[in-house]
Amino acid sequence: LGALSASVIVLPLAAGTAHAASIPVPKPSRTLPAALDVAPPYQPGTLCLSENQTGPVAFAKLLNATYGAHAYGVLRRCDQEHGEGRALAWMLNAKKSSDLAMGNAITRWLAAPDAQGRQGAMARRLGINYIIWNRQQWKAWAPERGWTAYTGSSPHTDHIHFSFNWDGARMRSSWWTGVAVTTPLTNANYTPALPVTPPPAP
Repeated sequence: LGALSASVIVLPLAAGTAHAASIPVPKPSRTLPAALDVAPPYQPGTLCLSENQTGPVAFAKLLNATYGAHAYGVLRRCDQEHGEGRALAWMLNAKKSSDLAMGNAITRWLAAPDAQGRQGAMARRLGINYIIWNRQQWKAWAPERGWTAYTGSSPHTDHIHFSFNWDGARMRSSWWTGVAVTTPLTNANYTPALPVTPPPAP
């Protein structure tokens, strides 16, 4: 029972694990560097932007090219990272065994260690700050915690939520450039190139 409990904490869901192991994962279009992108801390959304950032859209297209067309959304007006166009909702239904296996395969691939044992290597290369899927969350700034329970208002059983840091949002991370980020963009040092709309009055 103890071993089973531990496996549930580490993985998004035990169900669909065998199927997930046979599902392919996206392939980079360029050679990835040996160096790994620095993992920035949590980067909350504070701006109200009016356009999607390029990174989440490119990642959605990469997922669709790998797994077939799925609906997705990025910008949501003045709504944390979605409000800055740097959060992706990629639609899956965790109640379907095939979607559950696919979601588990994608999220485990992103959070897994690489050959050097560096946790969340692919998430860092793509500039993903955190992931929420099927009532669980994984954080790039605290990978040692693994998958933890998520108790927000949405259980995220109908989509995977990918929140990107600013480097991932602007496609500056090594997956896209072939060069690891050493000094990350942050909310403090990033000047948005897109129009900024003030938050609505209370």
